[in-house]
Amino acid sequence: MDFEKEVRETRREIQAFEKRLVSKEEALDKRVDSVEKRDSDLGRREAAIKSREKSIEDKSVECDRQVDEARKQLEQVAGMTREEAKRNLIDQMVEEAKHDSAKRIRVVEEGAKEEAVRKSQKLSL
Repeated sequence: MDFEKEVRETRREIQAFEKRLVSKEEALDKRVDSVEKRDSDLGRREAAIKSREKSIEDKSVECDRQVDEARKQLEQVAGMTREEAKRNLIDQMVEEAKHDSAKRIRVVEEGAKEEAVRKSQKLSL
């Protein structure tokens, strides 16, 4: 009788242990599935990113090519190279600056003359 009771208790313990083990296995399987799904998602994302990088790189190369082509066409139309156009632009800017500074000097001189006239009129009074 005691032996049968021990056997039943042992069986219950073994069954409880088996249930816990099955439960842990199921939880572990879910985790494995989740990790595999994440790994798969990351793989797809990585492939998409690489594809985008390649596309961006291709577009960048194409843009550079178009800029070079436009520059060559502009040089052809303008009849001068990029360096010549740059020098020409700098020369124009220097001339403009000289002209502007000459105007300002004249304005200052006129203001000084007017001030001198006013002061001389004050002194003569």
